[in-house]
Amino acid sequence: MAGLKSAEAIVMLLPAGLAAHMEAGVAYGLGKRMVLIGEVSKPETLYLMFNERYPDIESFLETISNGGTHKIGRSPRKASK
Repeated sequence: MAGLKSAEAIVMLLPAGLAAHMEAGVAYGLGKRMVLIGEVSKPETLYLMFNERYPDIESFLETISNGGTHKIGRSPRKASK
């Protein structure tokens, strides 16, 4: 619990177990920035609490390496080659 309280943000990588989902709920209640990585296999309202959403780890890493973030509903753009 101390780790959640002191964190600036939490990152949940799907697929994740029930404990990770419970910890995400606690982090949300603490007002933490929420980042979800991976495809949701079953739509749940729980995933609406995430501020940012990435389809895969590569998209997440690309976005943070460029110093940016994106909001839910928007996929990060791939850099053109």
